This record gives sequence, C-alpha cells and structure tokens, in this order.
Amino acid sequence: MITFLGSGTLGIKLVHHLINFYKKFYKTINIITKEDRLANRGYKPKPTAIKEYLIRNNLLNEVNLIEISSFKKLDEIRKQDLSNLLANSEIAIVCDIGLIVPENFINLPKIFINIHPSLLPFYRGPSPIEYAILNNEKLTGITICLLSKEVDAGKIIIQKIVKIEEEDNSYTLKNKIIQLIPELFDRFFKIYKENKLTLIDQVNEFATYTKKINDQDLKLNLNEDIKTIHNKVKAFYPNAYIENNSIRIKIQKTNIIYNNAIENVKFIKHNPDFPFFKVINNRLFLINSKNEFLEIKELQLPNKKTTKSIDFINGYYK
Repeated sequence: MITFLGSGTLGIKLVHHLINFYKKFYKTINIITKEDRLANRGYKPKPTAIKEYLIRNNLLNEVNLIEISSFKKLDEIRKQDLSNLLANSEIAIVCDIGLIVPENFINLPKIFINIHPSLLPFYRGPSPIEYAILNNEKLTGITICLLSKEVDAGKIIIQKIVKIEEEDNSYTLKNKIIQLIPELFDRFFKIYKENKLTLIDQVNEFATYTKKINDQDLKLNLNEDIKTIHNKVKAFYPNAYIENNSIRIKIQKTNIIYNNAIENVKFIKHNPDFPFFKVINNRLFLINSKNEFLEIKELQLPNKKTTKSIDFINGYYK
C-alpha cells in the first residue's frame, strides 16, 4: 500500500494523481490528514483542503481516509493502528501535513519521503514560498527527500527548479509548484522501482529557515523601502494590509513606480480617511516615509470584495 500524509493545498494534485495512476500498483491508498477544524460559531467544522477535495470530487470511496488532530494525542490503540499501517506501506509521503511525524514512525515504511516546496537546504520550515518572494529570489523549486527527525533535513533524492516571475505572488507560485509535484513524484517512483536512488546529504552550513507567518507579519510598515513593501504584498497575497484608525485595508496588487516616472502631473487628490494614499493622474499610490511611490492596482476594504484601484478612486475620491 501507499500512504499520503497531507492537509494543505500543496498535495491536492498529487492525491488526484495517486488515485488515478497508482491504483494499478497499490490496491490501497491511505490518506492521513488533520481533523476538521472548528470554524466560527454557527458554521460547520471546516475540513482540510485534502479532505475537501476528496468530498468535492466524490473520491472518498477511493481511499482509506484517516483523520487525526495530532500524533501526540493519539491513544495507544490508534497509535498502534497507525504504526501497523505505516509498517505495511511500501511508500509513505509527507506533503504539507501541518503536523510533526514522530521519530518512531519514520522508519516504519519501506521508504518515507518528504515533498518540500524549496530547493533544500534553503528555506526549511513552514513558509518557503513566502520567504522566497520576500527575499526577491528569481528561482525556487521542489525537493523530494527522505523524511528526517530534523525539519526538512533528510537526504535529497530529486529536485526541480521553478522560476519565479516578477508578477508571481505566493498564490501563483504555489500553484505552479502544485502542478509540477505529480511529475516529480513519477520521476522519483521510476528511479525507486529501478533501485537507482542516489541520496545526497544536505549541506547544513547552507541551510536557511522560515517561520510560520503570523498576523503581524502581514502588516505593511511604511518605514520600509518600497521594494520590501512590494515583495510583502506579493508574498502575503491576498492578506497584506495597512491599518488606519482600526480600519484594515488589504493591498493585493502593486507596481513599483520611480518618482521621476510620474510625468505631466495634472491633479493630486487626497482623502483624510486614507492618509497613506495619494491619487495622481487618476492612479492610486501608497507613499512610504521615504516619499517613495508604490502604485496600488487592487485592494480590499473591510467586508468588501477585491476592487480595482480605479473603482476605489471613483468611489472615494470624487
């Protein structure tokens, strides 16, 4: 059997691929995912992206779905059941599970791999896509490595480079990576079945690390340079925000404008409700403390849909 451990969107295409193309090799495809998350009062509990995908596509009967809240909270019976399941798995795959796999589980399958969206050893940890954009990288990638006790530190099996385009944000870059994971898994599977695996140690001296993104990370700091702010908008899409008088405005698409590039200024508009914005020649700009200009292309006001800047101007700068 083959066992997939994942909760987030990163593994959706791979799960689809396993169901459609690997059932000829394995009768049972196990999916281990996190339990439904408690939502706001009055709403139904929210399933993980993986479970939601299986439900939406009527695939629950195609897999053996196992839901857990945490490996640490498993009672002895469930812990033993999972141990037996992994021990009977030829291949186990971790991809965006959002849980730490206990060390005593790692050696149970014939091979236990980790799929990580960076070129390890760079950007280990939970937020490699966001950090690559924050740091203005031009390339990132996907790594399939052995699962290890240390986070994302296992021996490398195979990697694929992914180009980061200037217009990419975390959503578009993640989607590129999602689409490429099945093809990279196929390449792994071929060399694994041919007994041609070559394992490469990671150079820990080159390792860099990421942390979980929190709400304060999403807040734009107007004392930073405009390139940093621009990269944060892309990295934290669609949730980067500025705040004034407890009103949170999400900035979702921007374009760097050098001051001397604004020509033939005919009129400038201000609105005291939005002191960080200026409208120049019917274009919306965010101005930082260094008087640098960042053009706002799309934004979202509280309890409103995302809007184009021209529609925002027409609504608030009459």
